[in-house]
Amino acid sequence: MRMFVRALESFCSHLSRRLAIGLMVASMGMFPACGGGGGGGTLGGDLVLVDFLQASLDNVQVNTRLEFVFSAPVDPRSIGPDAIQVREGPQFGEQVPGQYQVFGNVVVFTPDLPGECDLSDSGLGTGRVYSVQVIGHPEEFAVHDTRGRPLRQTSSWSFRTREDTDPQRFRDAAPGQLPFMTASSPAQGEQAVPVLQGNRLVMTMNENLDPCTVSGATVRAQVTQTGDPNFATSVLAPNGRRSGFYSGTDTSDQDPLPDAWGADVSTTLPTPQSLLVDVELVQNFDTTQIVVTPRFGEWPDNALIVVELSFAIQDFGGNPLAPFALSFTTENLETSVGTYAMRFEGETPFLQASTADVNTSRSPGVAQGHLLITGDGDNGLNHLAPARPFTNAPDCNANPLQENDGVLDAFDPVNDVLLDTGPVNPCPNDVDGSTAVVWEFTTFQIRGGITVRLVGENPAIILVKGDATIEAGGRLLVRGDGNGGSPAGRGDNGDGARTANARVPADGGTGVAGGGGGGDSLQVGVGTRGEDGVDGFGSPDAGTPGGLGSGRGNVTATATFVSSGGSPGGGAGGHSEAGLAGGLQTNGNAVHAPSVGSGGGVYPAGLSGQRMERPSAGSGGGAAGWLNLTQGTFNGDDATGGAGGAGGGFVDLTATGDINVFGEIDAAGSRGGTGGGPTFRATSGGGGGGSGGGIRLLTPNDINLTNGTLLAAGGAGGPGAMPQGNNSLSGPGGNGGPGRIALEDGDSAITGIATATLVPSEGADGFYRGVFDTTRFVGGGRQTMALSDRFAVGPLAPRFAAPVEADFAAFAPTVSAGALGDLAIVVEVQGFQMLPDGTADDSSASGYVT
Repeated sequence: MRMFVRALESFCSHLSRRLAIGLMVASMGMFPACGGGGGGGTLGGDLVLVDFLQASLDNVQVNTRLEFVFSAPVDPRSIGPDAIQVREGPQFGEQVPGQYQVFGNVVVFTPDLPGECDLSDSGLGTGRVYSVQVIGHPEEFAVHDTRGRPLRQTSSWSFRTREDTDPQRFRDAAPGQLPFMTASSPAQGEQAVPVLQGNRLVMTMNENLDPCTVSGATVRAQVTQTGDPNFATSVLAPNGRRSGFYSGTDTSDQDPLPDAWGADVSTTLPTPQSLLVDVELVQNFDTTQIVVTPRFGEWPDNALIVVELSFAIQDFGGNPLAPFALSFTTENLETSVGTYAMRFEGETPFLQASTADVNTSRSPGVAQGHLLITGDGDNGLNHLAPARPFTNAPDCNANPLQENDGVLDAFDPVNDVLLDTGPVNPCPNDVDGSTAVVWEFTTFQIRGGITVRLVGENPAIILVKGDATIEAGGRLLVRGDGNGGSPAGRGDNGDGARTANARVPADGGTGVAGGGGGGDSLQVGVGTRGEDGVDGFGSPDAGTPGGLGSGRGNVTATATFVSSGGSPGGGAGGHSEAGLAGGLQTNGNAVHAPSVGSGGGVYPAGLSGQRMERPSAGSGGGAAGWLNLTQGTFNGDDATGGAGGAGGGFVDLTATGDINVFGEIDAAGSRGGTGGGPTFRATSGGGGGGSGGGIRLLTPNDINLTNGTLLAAGGAGGPGAMPQGNNSLSGPGGNGGPGRIALEDGDSAITGIATATLVPSEGADGFYRGVFDTTRFVGGGRQTMALSDRFAVGPLAPRFAAPVEADFAAFAPTVSAGALGDLAIVVEVQGFQMLPDGTADDSSASGYVT
């Protein structure tokens, strides 16, 4: 019996393949039921899969219909992608796109045919394995026969397609036959074809074509003749539209030819004018069409259009098309002024020099300039990391630091958080043109009891589309306090030791958000000195120790007697005011030391500096030197000086809504370290304090500071220590200079300013208050420009419509467009003549029309 079953299965398989190939769907009731591979066989009445024709084949052609033969007629309602699953890869990957048809007991799956050369739109690809699963009992989506019986069990198969290099990767649908056109719209010789948006030529072919042979190189569209330009003398074509091609008043002799229409009032172009067209191949197993679409949307009017197809076009079997040309004329239109819809989704080429956002993640499909002052509210997946700069500046990556994720983000942490500005950023942003990094939120809130700390090396700009509020008890720290993952801004204290080799150097404070670091106090060595502080962002010497704004350190001081005093203190950082020099105090005994460390200077200068049109952070203080005893018995009483404090950082809050600071923004400089000691005799000086940083609040609406605090104060200098055995003090470090505060709102009248704590205060150096001014924004002011390359607009003399609110990603705020009634956008256009090959003639540029 086993031998008989095997023989029967082999016979059924052979028979079913023959039947399926011919699509003969007669009832199989005269034969015993046969089972497909993986399905098994049965002699009972169950529905079984008799055969899958492509099972286990390794040379399946890309345009092959998959055929499944069942033991009984199949219910078409049970067939679909859930019941018969054709997926790419051995692990059942993506579903293959295609259609299902039922012919009695045979099911045919027809995969999509390719229209693209790379087969990206094809159901089946080349050189790939595909897995097939036919679902049976007891699954929900099992195949059923017309009597409602489910397929007995699920079967699984696989096959592989031919390689891309295989000349027979496609099956020729009409072997030995050459491809040709069977119909077209417009038809061959059609007269006065209407000119309108959406024009195209559709040519229907007799069989499928190789997609790699259909392109702009093998399908060419040209204008070879133009009709009578005088609209008044044009006649009606048989379809009732006006035609410029005629012989007197008779249109009967207008026989279409590729090079002439047969009319006596027309002009043959000395060189045919190429038309910019897109060529698309659209095909399935039943229909093949070549679609030619004018790139600017419509045909030129009053023209003889000739479309040529070359012999390079081939069918799936490699048989070439016999070259031919199709001709038709277009209607004659009156001269008219049209409107060209200028889109921004890739078809309008923009130059990299443009300063506006054009079809970016923040302004999809539009050109946008003014709204960059408050961003798009989408900061990306990580709210704690900056979203940009987004810039096309040379040597910079044009992508943002963090991509948008399509979700608008509100900032409202429930725990203390760090906003990390990251390592030094070389790329200018498109907000104020600096290298500050940018966050973008819809709203910004710091609740009472919550501290948000800025860390990292870059200034910070926070753009808010709505209100920005720091509640009472909430803090935004723009200085390192050594807590919650923030670095220490204060300089380390110096060290005093009875053993000369045991002294420990003191580290300067670390700046955040553009603030300069404090100088280190070194340990030993002839000529050893306390280091200078580092200049903060905004100083002409930013990032440089000992520049214009930073405090200077002191060299080693020597004492000639054991009861001598201490070393001098370090100089402090400067910003809106100069930092103070370090001090030197002794009990009158001789101390050999240079002059005390000098304080840093003022930066930046002028009104631009007062307004902080670019970020400006504090500079670090210098460190004190160390004291070296050269005489006496206590030569181990040397001491290292205090280190310098860091400068405060910079933060900008720019909002479309109100900015409310009822809590605290702290960008103060940090304190210098205390001098080393006390030892029995010797002590050293204190480190200089860092200067205050920068706080910039900008909104076209209102700023409310009722009972709030804005601190950009300088850090205190570290004191010198008092030695044991005498009452002398070593020199204290200098106090840091204050930083800057700039406030701009709709009317410059700041609500609650009288109740606020401000350092520097109104009237002092470093404080600025004014009306919100968009000219400070590189990517959001009145001069934002989107400059396009040349592009074809078609057979129109276009006019550009006045901008409306829908042209902007959100809205065009009047404050960003200047005074009420001013334009939000200006469009300037110039035209070019078209060369015969369809490109623009550079020498034919017209003047700009505004």
